[in-house]
Amino acid sequence: MTDATAAVSPLRRRMIDDMSLRNLSPATQRSYLHAVSKFSRYSGRSPERLGLEDVRAFQVYLVAQGISWSALNQTVCALRFFYGVTLDRPEIPERIAYARTPRKLPTILSADEVIRFLEAVSSLKSRAALTTAYAAGLRASEALSLKVTDIDSDRMLIQVRQGKGGKDRTVMLSAQLLAILRVYWRLARPETWLFPGRGDKPIHAQVLYGACRSAAKAAGLTKRVTVHTLRHSFATHLLESGVDIRIIQVLLGHSNLSTTARYTHVAATTIAATQSPFDRLKLEVVPPTHRVAIANSRLVSADDSSVVFRWRDYRHGNASRQMSLDPDEFIRRFLIHSLPDGFHRIRHYGFLANGCRRARLATIRQLLPVTEGEFGEPTDDAPLVARLPRFDPAVCPCCGGALLRDNQGENSATI
Repeated sequence: MTDATAAVSPLRRRMIDDMSLRNLSPATQRSYLHAVSKFSRYSGRSPERLGLEDVRAFQVYLVAQGISWSALNQTVCALRFFYGVTLDRPEIPERIAYARTPRKLPTILSADEVIRFLEAVSSLKSRAALTTAYAAGLRASEALSLKVTDIDSDRMLIQVRQGKGGKDRTVMLSAQLLAILRVYWRLARPETWLFPGRGDKPIHAQVLYGACRSAAKAAGLTKRVTVHTLRHSFATHLLESGVDIRIIQVLLGHSNLSTTARYTHVAATTIAATQSPFDRLKLEVVPPTHRVAIANSRLVSADDSSVVFRWRDYRHGNASRQMSLDPDEFIRRFLIHSLPDGFHRIRHYGFLANGCRRARLATIRQLLPVTEGEFGEPTDDAPLVARLPRFDPAVCPCCGGALLRDNQGENSATI
């Protein structure tokens, strides 16, 4: 027995064992333990010595603190389990009242808003995960738990394993989503988890929550957008396009369509033949291959004459400084980070690094058995380069493409 296990009280250990025997999910177990611990701290006594009046006083306290109705009902579930199962006092759970949850319509994004939102996600991994969540109607936990092997491109299906309630299900794989995931895979090279995080774990849900907030703000959306908003939009767009509601029920993993509907199984071939609403969007949500040059938070001011932004001086103690550039120069530097297909940004490191290029070029000229005049015309270096063996000055030695010359003074480069 470890020290951590030995520190757990017998009552807490019994409750953990009761939840494990009933195969409650780890998230549910953590929620129940937190609720009972909070109840004990509020009363200042062990929960086994507390009765129904103490529970009622605790509920009144939570309502006064402004707790949400869903969180209050989650606490009620925890206390009902604790008294009814762990303490074996069946007379108490039935008298712990649930709160009537207000019925609110979910937030729905239009097709145009989905496009604006997904295009505003700047992170490669987050954009791919949120795109998958909308295209397949997945919960946040289901999207994050996907493995590379769950993408069945042969049958055009996605295997959702151990979703809410510990249930497996199958959803359709959009053809457009498959193309985007292939681009993402070539760039990120995930091994086990489709969206890996630190260590041998998937990316944390808080990463997606933060990406949703940033993307909604960047897209100018006034609606509160979460991962579940994409799931609501997925179901609504399917319903509006005339898809059978029973198919939507299975795609979302709902046990009951409504209080009067029965649970319906749909064959996997029918699911695979169902078109995702993502396929009807005329866009290419290709994950970004470069990080943005300058984040919005770094911009200080911008007008027709200059753009002022903050930057880190890593050579002098990581100090925060400000730089002012002409709009044309700012745009030129920004576009370097988003070159179109077929263009490659060339960086010089080591001997030809920008910070020491001038001095070291002079040293190179002294050491090489050539005269100074041979380096005097930067626009006509073909004769000099032609003297190198097996090198065509008009062809890139890496990709075989044509080389273009960008003559911008001494810092000119071949692109």
